[in-house]
Amino acid sequence: VFFFRGRTAKPVLMGKANAWGLRDVRSVVLTEAKTMYAGGISSFKTPQTFMQIHTMAYNTGTGLYSQTDWFTNSGFSFGISKLVLEEIGAPPTTSYLYYLKNQPQYTLNRLDVTIPVTSGSAVSPVTSPTVDSYISESMAISQGQVIVWGWTSTNMQFVDKTAMTITTTLTGSVSPGAFVMDNLNPDQIFLSRIASPYGLHRTIVDM
Repeated sequence: VFFFRGRTAKPVLMGKANAWGLRDVRSVVLTEAKTMYAGGISSFKTPQTFMQIHTMAYNTGTGLYSQTDWFTNSGFSFGISKLVLEEIGAPPTTSYLYYLKNQPQYTLNRLDVTIPVTSGSAVSPVTSPTVDSYISESMAISQGQVIVWGWTSTNMQFVDKTAMTITTTLTGSVSPGAFVMDNLNPDQIFLSRIASPYGLHRTIVDM
């Protein structure tokens, strides 16, 4: 995993973390406490684990990250296609990790990572019902809902981030490769169509 600065002058490289055993890493998040979670959909470790947990350190003098440790946890024994981190408070007092399973049953899970996961931690997430999109590259939180929508389904689903229940399923005819919400109007969503005829689309949803 490499860290890069965005929209800044060179050098852009901010550090890297070395590990092995996980392929097709689709999503990486870094907590304020400098714990990094990397989820993937292909593992060649035995037994198979699909989440790497990295302990990172940040040097305020150089502006660079370094890795101090990494490990896995047997509670992540299924493919993970997307991670979303929610940190509440400034500085954060509560941290939740939302992760989308890439294997049946296709569910969205929420795990309290206020205390960072260790190799021996019990992993006991709150789990949603089965969702339609098991790959959602742009899964995001907005107005108390986790929006799950990707190229494996034309249905856009809203999962209540507290109850972890599906509150709304909007049916449609387009599967997005990626989508982004208008930062001034979260009811407006722009998406790139994954299949022909390709193009940029805009849709309005009532959240």
